[in-house]
Amino acid sequence: MNLDFFFYPKSVAVVGASTIPGKVGYELVKNIVEAGFGGDIFPVNPKGGSILGLKVYPSVKSIQSIPDLAVIVTPAETVPGIVGECGSIGVKGVVVISGGFSEVGNRWLEEELVAYARKYGVRVIGPNSAGIINTSINFHACMEFRVPRGPISLISQSGAVGGILFALAREGCIGFSKFVSCGNSCDVSEVEVLEYLLMDDDTGSIALYLEAIHDGRRFIDVCRKFRGVKPMVAFKAGKSSAGVRAAASHTGALASPYHIYSSLFKQFRILEAPSLSGLFSSSKFLGLGFRAKGPRIMIVTNSGGPGVIATDLCESFGLMVPEPSEELKSKLRSFLPQICSLRNPIDLTATGGYDWYYGVLKE
Repeated sequence: MNLDFFFYPKSVAVVGASTIPGKVGYELVKNIVEAGFGGDIFPVNPKGGSILGLKVYPSVKSIQSIPDLAVIVTPAETVPGIVGECGSIGVKGVVVISGGFSEVGNRWLEEELVAYARKYGVRVIGPNSAGIINTSINFHACMEFRVPRGPISLISQSGAVGGILFALAREGCIGFSKFVSCGNSCDVSEVEVLEYLLMDDDTGSIALYLEAIHDGRRFIDVCRKFRGVKPMVAFKAGKSSAGVRAAASHTGALASPYHIYSSLFKQFRILEAPSLSGLFSSSKFLGLGFRAKGPRIMIVTNSGGPGVIATDLCESFGLMVPEPSEELKSKLRSFLPQICSLRNPIDLTATGGYDWYYGVLKE
């Protein structure tokens, strides 16, 4: 399995490029250009012209060289033929941002797309995708916010959720390595991307937004094979029966009962986030590069109430909040005043400053 042509293309065609600011075809080209992508960019539109100083080609076949990757933003009914055209000249992969396929009941159109892809050996991300990002090469074929480079890779079955996390990341100074919006996963699934990222040197940890897993057996095999290799955190949407129906209408996938996902996450040491904000917070922590060696947690606070709440939360997740050893207490007493509680949580009181926190954490 090799998805390098998606993440490390040397050239990209944007099919459905537009000269009109605000249109998806224009903003997509703009994002790729402004991100600083160093490869060749080929906007494609039958009307020709130029976009941001780039020549617009009337068709994929009119491009003098073969692009590694094509990103398609044309009306749904035109997409299968364009995928076939890309395949006929040797394009290795396409990202289909266009919607209007199985997620709205047009499964036949998606099947036609897949048939063209298989005929020519083209790999497809999407349709109904929000795009793909690799910050290590400044490649931003996506409509979402640009984010700084970092160790986290995000796989999302919703482009908008990716955008929300990116907006939070910009405020919280979190960096990302790669992002994939899988869309309907008609060919390349979230599981295949997960396996790729688990072997990716630039990915330190992986965040997942999941509505439904398209290949449950392969997901289990991948998680078993790579268990513990990299930290992973997942947020599973569509827990209720109504949520399952909503997920099916979003990506066109069939969803399994929530308890199956929850059991799999526990079995394969995937941290389950209770909410999107939890996915963000967990991703932020994983992005720091720390790996917990066990379930024992030390809580350091400057107020008793938050310490109690944190203790309850830790125990609810099966974590231990043990009392510090006498040796550690002795070290802490050497620089902390008597008003500080040295049990766990360690309460530095409202007077606790950075130097006290630093001293405790250093010990």
